[in-house]
Amino acid sequence: MKTFRFRFTLVEVLAVVALVSLLAAIGFGAYSYAMNASRESNTKALLKRIEAGLESCRTKFGYYPASTSFTAISLTLKRDTSLVSAIQFGTDAMSSDYEKEFLRVVDEESLKKNMIKTLNASSETTTEMSFDLEDSWGGKIYYRYPGQINKGGFDLIAPGADGKFGKNNATSPASDRSDYYSDNEKICDDITNF
Repeated sequence: MKTFRFRFTLVEVLAVVALVSLLAAIGFGAYSYAMNASRESNTKALLKRIEAGLESCRTKFGYYPASTSFTAISLTLKRDTSLVSAIQFGTDAMSSDYEKEFLRVVDEESLKKNMIKTLNASSETTTEMSFDLEDSWGGKIYYRYPGQINKGGFDLIAPGADGKFGKNNATSPASDRSDYYSDNEKICDDITNF
């Protein structure tokens, strides 16, 4: 008399493998979407804090920092205390009162979390280190006043997930284009204040 042993057929094994693969793909897609949504909301919140800091400074001092072209926002830290000692938005150096007002509105720690990790300072022996402000994907955040899009104010722009500005595959914003976001570029993943 033969004993019966339960065994899976090849079709059953392949069906289970296909089902597990399908569930893993759906899970990975949902995880990627959630991570990108989180990074996008963090970058939008950072741009809103920067915008609030600049508005507060304009209300108190009467001006925005000038920048005739898109420039990366830079922070200078003191090496011994890791405190922000200078902020550079454009070509003009800001007064210490302006910087203090900006940092009063914008949390200094939130700025430090969003700094590009590579040093702009040429020497490790300097007392200060200079960093560029970055979005959640590691791209530089750019500033321009007067704005090309925000005619009455300033433009803040971060490249977003693809690291490029607009759909034109540029790695940095074009400073001389008046139509920076033409009709065919309006749908892109850049994060802006306009």
